[in-house]
Amino acid sequence: MSLDAAQVQFPVGRIAVLGGEATQRHELVEALRGLGHQISNEAREPGRADAAANAWVDVDTVLILAEERDGHWAGQAKAIHRQPAPPPLVVLGPQSGSAWRHRALKAGAFVCASREAPAEELRSILSAAIRYRSLEKEINLLRIECERICLGLLTSYGEAATSLKDTTEEIEALQRSLSDIRNQIIRAFV
Repeated sequence: MSLDAAQVQFPVGRIAVLGGEATQRHELVEALRGLGHQISNEAREPGRADAAANAWVDVDTVLILAEERDGHWAGQAKAIHRQPAPPPLVVLGPQSGSAWRHRALKAGAFVCASREAPAEELRSILSAAIRYRSLEKEINLLRIECERICLGLLTSYGEAATSLKDTTEEIEALQRSLSDIRNQIIRAFV
């Protein structure tokens, strides 16, 4: 059973495009917009000291254009990968050569592909990266909810343990009082 390409729904997301030459970036941005993606227009420099901890929270994936002769892109990838909750990094580079792929993976890339790859391959790669980011966000929300629930349970357990301790102390005090009364009654009859 084969699915018609029009029936397949690819997720769209917010993508930041970094690296490469301005003309390459412009062509890629236009192609991405044609696929329905939003392009993050904010010029972020990942290594800047004034960058907020959640600078990449609204981005679903970062697409980096790699050049064999210029390694600046690898530094950008490493800086983004070190951020809290970084988006997946998709690195597009030259068709030949494996050195750039090795540097990209070492820098924290989610996936590497050739810039000359067919549009459907790029669409599939971005789809996987966006789904991964979505699941990552959902897992983080579940983790936060689990922590909230666990904290509530621990608080309830602590309150119950304190109440049990107080009740136990009251029972022990009543038992001592009853024992004293019993001893007084026995002494009164003896």
